[in-house]
Amino acid sequence: MILGSDALRGRALTLDFTVGRIEHAESPASARGVGVPLLLDHGVPAIEAEIAGCRLWLRIDTGASLFDTDDVFVNLPAAVWDDVRGRTSTLRTLMTLVGTGADGTAVDLPVFDVPAARVGPLAVERVAVIVQPAVGYFARPDAKGFVGNNLLQKLGRVTLDYAAGRLVAAEP
Repeated sequence: MILGSDALRGRALTLDFTVGRIEHAESPASARGVGVPLLLDHGVPAIEAEIAGCRLWLRIDTGASLFDTDDVFVNLPAAVWDDVRGRTSTLRTLMTLVGTGADGTAVDLPVFDVPAARVGPLAVERVAVIVQPAVGYFARPDAKGFVGNNLLQKLGRVTLDYAAGRLVAAEP
């Protein structure tokens, strides 16, 4: 099922990964926890992040998922990656993933270990950055990176409060 963000305007959506439940409320949620600003980027929710000293906004893609891992993965367009890479000298390649392009061809996606990051409400010692090729949306000069369920699951219970313009993660 796909439900666009426009259907949630003025509502609050809670994804509770701890019990496998989704909830929504007509009015702003009374969620308690750590809150951060939630921006709608052309209708797609986005949260602020800081990676290697570079401040940026990351879209939230709840359709994106990865294998089980303790690592926090962030996807960045190549142009944003160039800015992040220029701010740190302590980078190492973790792995190369293989994705499928829109035309069905296999695409190599390099993954780098980047220290010192904050992704929404989560501060981590490092993130695994997947560099997206400059194709389609990721070729646009205003393209943003994104996070998926890999991050949201680590937050446990997450409320996307569209009405109040914030994401709230349950306190650990």
